[in-house]
Amino acid sequence: MPGLWTESRLIASTMTLAVVLPEMVWNLDFFARLVTGRALLGLAEYMFDPSRPRYLRGLSLFHVALPVLLVWALARLGYDPRALALQTVLGTVLLILCYTLTNPAENINWVFGPGAEPQGRVPPPVYPWAVVRGSHARRRGRPAVCPVGKNLGDPVE
Repeated sequence: MPGLWTESRLIASTMTLAVVLPEMVWNLDFFARLVTGRALLGLAEYMFDPSRPRYLRGLSLFHVALPVLLVWALARLGYDPRALALQTVLGTVLLILCYTLTNPAENINWVFGPGAEPQGRVPPPVYPWAVVRGSHARRRGRPAVCPVGKNLGDPVE
């Protein structure tokens, strides 16, 4: 993780904002399937597909450790309040690039609809605009706070 390598609070905070929640949902789905045999969302279903090589499924186990590593990094380095604005810009640019440069059938980053298939209810250019706009509306007017706790305190020296 570049934020740890460079000991950059901004990078670690920005990446945590981007991935900690989706990673936790992936873990919930993975462990639900592992324990009960039934997937909640299907996000980690490929991990139990015997047609996929074991090494590939093994590599995907990074999802298990990543949320813990991200929270530890914020605890060690501290949260940078500029991360929210930076992640908003980066996320918006990424969604626009994925929408304009990728094949809708691949639905990378779900820019054409939630799930594996593009959605058909909302006109194509409106859906990604609504996702970006909704993301901005949730962030507007909120103070830049640490997303994983009330206060992780000052960085460890």
